[in-house]
Amino acid sequence: MAIRPRPSISIRLSDDSFIVPPGSLFQTETVAGCWAPDVSVLATASEIQNGFMRIESQGDWFSRVKTLAEYASGVTEGNSDRFNIIMSGISGSNGVTTGGAIGLLNGSYGTTYTINPISGASGATLEFSATNKFRPYWWAIQNVLTYGAPVVVGFDGQGFTGQLGENPGGSLVSPLSTVSDFASTAFGYDVVFQPFHTDAGWSGSSYTQPVDRANVLTIVSELESSESPVIGIINAGLTGNLSADANIDLPSGADEYIIATAGFKNHLNSTANTTTASLISTPLCTDLAGIICRNDNNNFPWTSPAGPQRGQVLNSVSLSRKLSTSQQDRLYSLNVNPFISVKGSGSFLFGDITNAADTSSLIAINVIRTIIYIKSQLLPLANAVLFEFNNEQSRNLFTLQAEGLLSRIQSQGGLTEFSVVCDETNNPQQVVDSKTFVADVRVKIPGSINYITINLTNT
Repeated sequence: MAIRPRPSISIRLSDDSFIVPPGSLFQTETVAGCWAPDVSVLATASEIQNGFMRIESQGDWFSRVKTLAEYASGVTEGNSDRFNIIMSGISGSNGVTTGGAIGLLNGSYGTTYTINPISGASGATLEFSATNKFRPYWWAIQNVLTYGAPVVVGFDGQGFTGQLGENPGGSLVSPLSTVSDFASTAFGYDVVFQPFHTDAGWSGSSYTQPVDRANVLTIVSELESSESPVIGIINAGLTGNLSADANIDLPSGADEYIIATAGFKNHLNSTANTTTASLISTPLCTDLAGIICRNDNNNFPWTSPAGPQRGQVLNSVSLSRKLSTSQQDRLYSLNVNPFISVKGSGSFLFGDITNAADTSSLIAINVIRTIIYIKSQLLPLANAVLFEFNNEQSRNLFTLQAEGLLSRIQSQGGLTEFSVVCDETNNPQQVVDSKTFVADVRVKIPGSINYITINLTNT
């Protein structure tokens, strides 16, 4: 028996563009997301069952550490202030302070503590080791929250008890147990970022792609064909003085839904200690994710997130690597957006390109962000005509609403041209008889200025 496809709505992106290689009526909340299983210790019992938690603010994130301290066991070490133990470290009998789970210090590994999670489940480990990344994950999420964006954190769910939570085999099930499960529009994130990165130990082709970056690529790939694709933010691997392309590691193939940066920033720790040894290093992909969310939430998706106005880095003492102009050029030629520091302007994002092909206008961040936004706004309009008759009335309704949406975007500078065709020309009787509804929406999105020439003449 032939399988009858279920009713569905499909919004296809056709890229007909070709370019020569080198807070308002529209406001919707842009949310970041990441897969970070080692911070699940901060989740509540219900969040542990579901396999994800949504962090609304820095206050929410810090309060979870305070709550966690109330459940801590095995970390007293003669110090009753468990919050400080987790945040800062322990003063041992030898007078040496060891870094806490979040830690004062940015050492490679921290002391291991076994504690009882907020959820009340069995003891979990707080450490930074080859197999546990609680500390860098915590700071990565904290860094994105700095930009005012909520963060949805996915991890391995522990399932539900009771009849509804048991499969025929009797084992617990959870709606979320793998990275692929997290690749779902149900979790409501728009930008997924890489929460951990290291350049250490890489020498050209011997570099092994970190699992955290692979997770981002998996999520983006699985959602690209959906009606709500997400942008993936990754760190490129760097080695040496970047004198050759081989010193820069990136995923193979062009993808307009991937945005790359490189390097780290040094920032204050949990006690705002400014000594060099006490600074924390966090990959700049987390700042890029926060900057894109901040730009969407404070401006529009069609404005570039780069530059000293909208691309400013927050909570930064310094960048870990000062890029020369030739190094910046090499990174940008490989679709990697550098961060730079300028006297009087601080540190900011100095690029706004995706990993799309150079011949596509989708290489501009603001263009792909606008396309995603338009798709998200057209979807409810399409839902309104689903299961209705494909007649002049329903087609006129869709056209009127779609033109109104695009006209408002155009009035704010997001479009230079647009057209909506939804009539008998693309809905002939054959299409109507097949229970299909077709609308052709064409848009032209302006790109941002990337090159400025000023001719100064002394007369």
